[in-house]
Amino acid sequence: MYGVELMASYLYNYRKRVSLGASDRREKLISQAERTFENQLRESPSAKRLKATLPGEINILGNTNEIDCIVLNISDNDIKAFDQKYLLTRKDENFDIGCYVEFDGAYWLATFKEHRTLDTHKKFTLYKCNNIWRYKKNGVVYEFPIYVQNLSLYSDGLADNKYTSQEDGKLSIYYGENPITKSVNINTRIMIGSRLTFRMTNINDYEFRSNHNGQCAIKSMLLQTTIVDKDDLENNIAWNEESEVKEVDTSTPKIVGDKKAMLGSKKIYSCSKEVDYKHWEIECSPEMKKYITFKTPGGGDKHCEINFPTNVRFVGEAVKLKLFVSNNLVDILEIVIRSI
Repeated sequence: MYGVELMASYLYNYRKRVSLGASDRREKLISQAERTFENQLRESPSAKRLKATLPGEINILGNTNEIDCIVLNISDNDIKAFDQKYLLTRKDENFDIGCYVEFDGAYWLATFKEHRTLDTHKKFTLYKCNNIWRYKKNGVVYEFPIYVQNLSLYSDGLADNKYTSQEDGKLSIYYGENPITKSVNINTRIMIGSRLTFRMTNINDYEFRSNHNGQCAIKSMLLQTTIVDKDDLENNIAWNEESEVKEVDTSTPKIVGDKKAMLGSKKIYSCSKEVDYKHWEIECSPEMKKYITFKTPGGGDKHCEINFPTNVRFVGEAVKLKLFVSNNLVDILEIVIRSI
């Protein structure tokens, strides 16, 4: 019996060593590949330090952030395939699909990220932007680099009906997602080129999306439309209902909910106004953290639920509920636990 147990122990230890060896070899390969890539960032003729936007950034033309990267040509670039590049950068660089880089006097949009077997660096496909979309919302003008693709290459741009011909220009445009472009809807009007106005007929915000943080590049389909009196031809800004200045609620978001909670009770807390990019956190004693539960139902952040502990030793203690908007702390609510 002892011999059987000894053999089983030997086999277990042998398998463990083999498994660890395989894991160590893989980690060694990854480490070597990372060092090789770092050397390429320093020594390759294609290595650059470029201005690059952060995910979701609005002020693209005024961006000052920079990244170390390598820019490579993609073969068979021509007028039909348009100009594309590969961009390689560190795996922990805060750069993703929908971000822009400045290179060779132009803005380039990251539209695709390669999923690599060995996670040693990031590799993106870039589209060269060939226009600036000037979009006015609530009286503020935003400027976004876009790649414009003509879908009327093999037509005269006119649709014939029984009696007349009308403009039938079609375009697709690619641009990065941010809080402003994310709010754009179907039928939004855009001015591109010299006094040509188009309206959005389709918004594709699912094809070019990152699995890492949900950030994406957006592809929209455009159909040529007529110019209206309110279009700003001088500054290439198409008029939309959203263009006009509207009264905006500038009040600071607040936490809405009870400041007192009974032992064992469940409380729901919400935000005083609709805002994007918010999340909740709680702060309490290490001992209470073992017994209190905190969640945002449905995986969203519209409101949060707190289930307070039942033990009487926590009577009189306080829990701090914190509300963050765009990672900035905007409100704190102190909740005191009371006895039943």
